[in-house]
Amino acid sequence: MRTITVDGGDLDLIMLPNQMEVFCNGHPEQFTVCTKGRRFGATHGAAIFCIESLLEGKSILWVDTVQRNLNKYFDKYFLPDLNKIKTEFWSYSYSQHDLKFLNTGVDFRSAERPENIEGFAYHIIILNEAGIILKGLKGRQLWYNTIYPMILDYHADVYFLGVPKGKKAKKDEKEVYKKNTTLYYELALKGGLKDPEYNKAATLNPDDDIEAEVEAVLADNREADEEAVESALKDRYKKDPRWRTLTFTSYDNPLLSKQDIEELEADVPRPTRKQEIRGQFVDIGDEEIFKLEWFIDDRIKWELPPVHLRGRKIMSLDTAFKKGAENDDSAGVVFQEAFINGTPHWFWVDCFCEKLEFPGLLKKVKEFYAKHNPDLTLVEDKASGTPLIQMLKVQAGFPIKAITPVTDKVNRAVACTPWFDNGQIFLLHGAWNALATDQMCDFNALLDTPDDIVDAVSQLLNYIKTCGVATPRPVGIDRRPRKSELLDGYLTTVHSKRKKGRKTRILEGYLDG
Repeated sequence: MRTITVDGGDLDLIMLPNQMEVFCNGHPEQFTVCTKGRRFGATHGAAIFCIESLLEGKSILWVDTVQRNLNKYFDKYFLPDLNKIKTEFWSYSYSQHDLKFLNTGVDFRSAERPENIEGFAYHIIILNEAGIILKGLKGRQLWYNTIYPMILDYHADVYFLGVPKGKKAKKDEKEVYKKNTTLYYELALKGGLKDPEYNKAATLNPDDDIEAEVEAVLADNREADEEAVESALKDRYKKDPRWRTLTFTSYDNPLLSKQDIEELEADVPRPTRKQEIRGQFVDIGDEEIFKLEWFIDDRIKWELPPVHLRGRKIMSLDTAFKKGAENDDSAGVVFQEAFINGTPHWFWVDCFCEKLEFPGLLKKVKEFYAKHNPDLTLVEDKASGTPLIQMLKVQAGFPIKAITPVTDKVNRAVACTPWFDNGQIFLLHGAWNALATDQMCDFNALLDTPDDIVDAVSQLLNYIKTCGVATPRPVGIDRRPRKSELLDGYLTTVHSKRKKGRKTRILEGYLDG
């Protein structure tokens, strides 16, 4: 070591005791899951571990959240210690995000571009911010399709580092992988995660009584085999010998002020405190925003009110142009205004939601417009909506209103809930009701479920709030005149023309009819 340092002395790389427990101490497990609170020091410890491993000739892959953070991590966590080593032994490319060290190095890659990760072999793989990069359908594909196959060549050691980001799986990964929990949580369970709220992995052994859980599974699936269910549950509680899970809090970093952490804990909500400071798996913000009771029973109508009670008809679009499983859907909704007892209500008339490329989207929107002939079409003026707005204006002559959101989608959704809570929104009965109701009721602040229909609805209702209420049509526009009114008008006409004898005969004929 003395021959490569700048001053000719020992290379002094200092790890804290808890960092040593994560990365050193000769642990036999191949996979290490480190769930932690903020500022525990896992990233800095991982950087020191990488430099020490480079000195041993090992190749390393470092995967992080986004491309723009890679150079920041290098400058903050690697560069101070690398500056202790003569620059003739190492170099770093800020454009390629590669650290070369003698005959080996560290490849820094982002989860945004999995295709740039594949095709190489490493001795060590670091997944930083694992709670984020392993979340959802993209996270599972990153692990199963890209990272996991790369351990084969050198039997690589893999380290998962990050603050947990909830237990509940996103809807897309539920549909594709049939999983109810997040991948990071599942991997933590494999290593023996201690989580008394959701499992007994720390206390159960295969002989423990899990009768209640078996009954719960059988209640949901009466065709399941009881012995198979019990066996599967017991296997789940076994710690995989290749895996280990370590949990640390922000308090486990001796360089942080305990008083500062306590003040932070006092200021943040309890779920946030458990996740961000205690490093625990909790679901923050998964409470419902739209209640099921707003979309069932008397909120469903089989027909629209009479024409003379109707006002504006508005179509709202949330658009996306790609059809891949990981891409958003395009959604469209149509609402019909109606005045009931003089109060404006809105009938949700129709809805579509599907993955469409631009030509298919343009065709679908034209068909939807022709079907309902709305008075106005709302389109969010964003990357995917901007060209659609131009095409619909030029080609179809639609009455278009470009919408620029001023808040995030959760706040936009919350802002329109009073319409539903006050009973001013009805669903017109149709085959689309279940699709719309499911997405509206699944929507939450975690944004872990499809939300394209929600975006289209909140865009429409928030626009209505800003532009005001339309004037209702005259009440008598569609009513047949009463006989007395017809007679009054006829008598006046006849009298003015002084046609005396004919008046009685015609009146008698009308009354007889």
